[in-house]
Amino acid sequence: MNVKIDEKDKKVLRQLELNCRQPYSILGRKVGLSKEVVRYRIKRLEEEKVIDRYVTLLNATKIGHESYRWYLQLQNADSAKIKEIITYLQKDPHCIWVSTCTGRWDLIAVFSVASALQFEEVAKAFSYKYYPYILETQFAVALNVYFFKSKQFEGEKTGNVEIPHWGGEQAIPALEQEEIQVLTELCENPRQNVVDIARSQQLTVDVVRTRLERMEKNGLIQGTSITINYATLGLQTYKVFLNVKRINAEKDRMFLSYLRNHKNVADVIYCLGNWNLEVNVVMNNSVDYYNLMIEFKDRFPDQIQSYSSIQVFDNYKFNLFPMGRMLLKRK
Repeated sequence: MNVKIDEKDKKVLRQLELNCRQPYSILGRKVGLSKEVVRYRIKRLEEEKVIDRYVTLLNATKIGHESYRWYLQLQNADSAKIKEIITYLQKDPHCIWVSTCTGRWDLIAVFSVASALQFEEVAKAFSYKYYPYILETQFAVALNVYFFKSKQFEGEKTGNVEIPHWGGEQAIPALEQEEIQVLTELCENPRQNVVDIARSQQLTVDVVRTRLERMEKNGLIQGTSITINYATLGLQTYKVFLNVKRINAEKDRMFLSYLRNHKNVADVIYCLGNWNLEVNVVMNNSVDYYNLMIEFKDRFPDQIQSYSSIQVFDNYKFNLFPMGRMLLKRK
């Protein structure tokens, strides 16, 4: 049975997508509700699993990391074995995202690593352990990721909203101990305020605030948001793999702008691999998805060469700094 939400719930969800660390009082003023009512609605949305999790969005290229996306087709794996594999990936200190899907791939895992060699070591360790259950794999390097989030809850265009982004030229500044502490805590508990982070990490409030400001200023911290379990609302999530012809910079900008403002598009990933673009879309049903792809091809017939897709189901991990605890142990 689908969860029913009203217009106020949608406004609350949209505000949490834009910044999940907003205090209840500020969020309430933006959506026209009291602090107590906002707290109650958020708690209900959490209990009904509409809010999947809170997330801190990073651009880890600022600390020299690369993002590798690994697609796995399994064989001879029953539900218990799939659960074991997911648990293994959840515990991997380099794995930032894990999801199940249907179609061409059964699992997608995304890794944040310092180099291709490090990803190779991670992939080998996984393959040695689970080779009887792996039928096929592919990987892609994420070059630029735009966390648009869907416009399901408010129909406004997002042209004036700053878009969190992963990508660009790599920089390799070393994180200081206190920055690792703050970033680890913020990625594990994005809703925590400065006082809570300071208490948890045994730091002063001024130190936490200074470190946060520095990481926001240098672009490492891109913002905070939520992931939504669209299935609870009767919606379906698809990942579209596109081969897009790069004709010129102007056409690239037009296509990206179109995706940014499309009400069904949540995220866009430019890749180096068997396809050069991934688009995550949220749809009412498969018929609407089919019509969306017709719309894409009608609007950009000279750019879209080919596409395929999978339907995405459960997300089991989303932490863009999972290596934090490992780094703290080394200090």
